Amino acid sequence: MGEAEGSAGDRYSPLKGGHAMFTNRVFRWAVLAVVVVGCALVVRVLAEEADKKPVRTEPLVLCMYNVSDIAVDRQDHPLTATAFPVIEVENRQSPTVILPDPPPRPYAPAEIELIAIIQRTVNNQSDSGVAAWSDAGGAAAIEYMSPVLIITQTPAAHKRIEELLARYRQHLHSRPMVTVRAAWVQVEADKARKLLAGQPGGDPMVVSPAVLEEAAVKTVAQGHVQCRDGQTVHLLSGEYQVYMDAVTPVVSDGAVGIEPKTQCLFIGAALQVEPVLSPDGQSATLDLYSYVVDLREMRSKPLPDFAQVKGVAQPMKIDLELPSVLVHTFATTAKVPLGKPVLIGGMTQPGAEKGKILCLVLEVTAAK
Repeated sequence: MGEAEGSAGDRYSPLKGGHAMFTNRVFRWAVLAVVVVGCALVVRVLAEEADKKPVRTEPLVLCMYNVSDIAVDRQDHPLTATAFPVIEVENRQSPTVILPDPPPRPYAPAEIELIAIIQRTVNNQSDSGVAAWSDAGGAAAIEYMSPVLIITQTPAAHKRIEELLARYRQHLHSRPMVTVRAAWVQVEADKARKLLAGQPGGDPMVVSPAVLEEAAVKTVAQGHVQCRDGQTVHLLSGEYQVYMDAVTPVVSDGAVGIEPKTQCLFIGAALQVEPVLSPDGQSATLDLYSYVVDLREMRSKPLPDFAQVKGVAQPMKIDLELPSVLVHTFATTAKVPLGKPVLIGGMTQPGAEKGKILCLVLEVTAAK
């Protein structure tokens, strides 16, 4: 019994090596913990790498899609300086536009919008059979070279792209054609109230041909244009008035001459309009800009006598021409019924015939 107790005492006594056994036990547990944590980290890294690896069971295929009908159909034609015809008058290559053009609306070209739509709609986040696009670090690519889209993608992705383009074309070509008829009319002031009052029980802006005729209307300018629903287009009709607005003296000993500088002024009417049909097809919302310039008179401005230039004895009198113009312009957004003439705007003409009002009457129709 004494030996047994002594053995037990030796096993746990610090004096006989018990601390070494305790240290070995802690070491073994520490090594085991390190191994377990290391294995967990390895498994986690492998899982993350597996998630990062793109799933692609199909090879990439290059296909080309003709999208000329889509790109051309979305083009707008706003009223800008380039819309005015260019004529050549004594080295002047462009006409004078009195008022600034309406601010152009920023928009991306149709092909850029189409590429963005395809990349947002057909992607590997929503379909594992689609390869990642090059913009996201993948191997798939899409480029535009008029008139085709050049796309490198999986067969599954190409199928989705074909379906997307087919549905887009179906919607695009189902948009009705819209015809806008415009007339700038001059109305007697005492009869203009009939135009403003409209028909009893109807829209106060709607006018009938009978009311226009009764109001002693004089048509100043008119025209019509056909466009797609939601397309921006313009009308422009008029003439140019050429005049001399400056001279440059050309002198030598005992002689003097002049070099005239001419300018041309646009006189007429212009309209920018964007019609957007309502879902029920009964009305249209018009975003429009009206621009009318009327020449009232050409005023003369005498220049100083050139007789004192370098001893020239013969006097030379030159008169410049300064145009006096009347400008009517307004921009607005209006909702109008289809198939009915509508009074959009009217204004008096300062300096013109007494009691005259210039009004813009529009009629919008639509047909598929």
